[in-house]
Amino acid sequence: MKHILYGAIFALVVFSLQILRELELPRNIDADNQRKVLEDTMDHGEFKTYNPTLDHELYRSIYDAYHKGVGLRGLVNQNNMVLNTTNETTKLDLSSYGDDIMNKGCELTVLIMDPSISSSRSGAPVYFALESVAAYLPNACVLIQTSNCRLRKKTRNSNNNDGSDEPIYKTIYESSLPLFQGMIERGQVRIKFLDHKKYRFRSCNNFYNPSFAVMNYHYWGDDEFIPNVDSDNVLLIQSDSVLCHSFDLNMYKQYDYVGGLWQRNHPFIKGMDMCQELPKTWKNYHKHLENNTVYFPKMCENNGIAPLGNGGFSLRRRSGMKYAIESCPHDTFSGLDMSVINNATCRPGAGGINEDVYFGTVLRGLPNGSMPSAFETSLFSVEMVWAEQSIELYGGPTLEDRYKAAERISGKYSGVNISSIPLKRRGICFNDFDDSIDRLTVPIGMHKPWWYFSNDILLSKDVDEQCPFLKYVFHPRENKFAIK
Repeated sequence: MKHILYGAIFALVVFSLQILRELELPRNIDADNQRKVLEDTMDHGEFKTYNPTLDHELYRSIYDAYHKGVGLRGLVNQNNMVLNTTNETTKLDLSSYGDDIMNKGCELTVLIMDPSISSSRSGAPVYFALESVAAYLPNACVLIQTSNCRLRKKTRNSNNNDGSDEPIYKTIYESSLPLFQGMIERGQVRIKFLDHKKYRFRSCNNFYNPSFAVMNYHYWGDDEFIPNVDSDNVLLIQSDSVLCHSFDLNMYKQYDYVGGLWQRNHPFIKGMDMCQELPKTWKNYHKHLENNTVYFPKMCENNGIAPLGNGGFSLRRRSGMKYAIESCPHDTFSGLDMSVINNATCRPGAGGINEDVYFGTVLRGLPNGSMPSAFETSLFSVEMVWAEQSIELYGGPTLEDRYKAAERISGKYSGVNISSIPLKRRGICFNDFDDSIDRLTVPIGMHKPWWYFSNDILLSKDVDEQCPFLKYVFHPRENKFAIK
């Protein structure tokens, strides 16, 4: 039966492409309707839950074909929903936002930095990550920072290549999924090619870890963001992260940095206590001072202050990033003049460092840095620590207050029942817990949780209902701790 179904689907591909070659970029009516629905969820300033219409039949077909190595551009499902293509006469310029965005500005800028997106096939995790943004943040702007050298080299001798970046724009558009294609059509997406020399990347297309760029003071200013258009708050995502549902930005916009919590005992670095590591790092940044008695808040004392910073799904204020870099500039990556660096009391030096550890340390230590409590953080992003675990590790509200907080941020509370999953089958980040936790709160977004938690949890019915795109951004075989 499966072979018959796939045969029927692929038989439609050629027919679909013949029709679509004659079309200009279509307007995605479904995405427009969903944007109006989201506006209707705001009632007198109170955030209400928002459930977009998702075409899982199409998504599953694309996901399966991608993992089987089959191309699916132009795929049609039974509802006649297609992945749109462009023809040779269609002009597509994604170097800036559309006129409407340029006039009104962005409510929230979503940022993804990925040098390989233009060479990724439809169905790759990065396109499902972007589709989750289109589903739950349909009013947002999206800034894609990528590389053009790989595709330009490929098309250098092509008669169709005039030296412009339009082939890259078209490739990304045609590989995107329907809701994100709608964002492109409405002018909400722009693509920027990063200067790898400026940010000291190894090469034009080698910057999978964005550390060096985001630690540059000028990066967060007019060099990469459009003044009075891009928002001060920036949601940073990666190809291995996913947005689970819509959320009320007002609950987090006052913070400089909101990233996932770290466990006290790092699961991959034996003997590393993150509650000691961050204060030690802060002290080390001031080792050049004669009287090194710098203040760092007490952490991990059941006071809600915890080591946080996982940056793969994180909300940042550009002004806060600049404040951190200017106050504690890295010798190599800050982009600041050495006269400024030499006068700084906080000096990380010139060595390598993970950007999330850097910001998680500096913004916690600076007097005017603003970071949320452990529990607030765990409601926003999960990589290693769920909300219920954060309360056991670092303190937090009562059960009733926990549910109320979750509802304020993202609508009606609905948890994940894990009572039937034995402790040994929950994943490495349950090693420091007993089996008393029987329910988990799904956060706003996640970043590669399959490194730390088993498929028994991540692919459960409850998680699937509350974070429907998660299953598309990884394959069950990628789970490092799945028990077969």
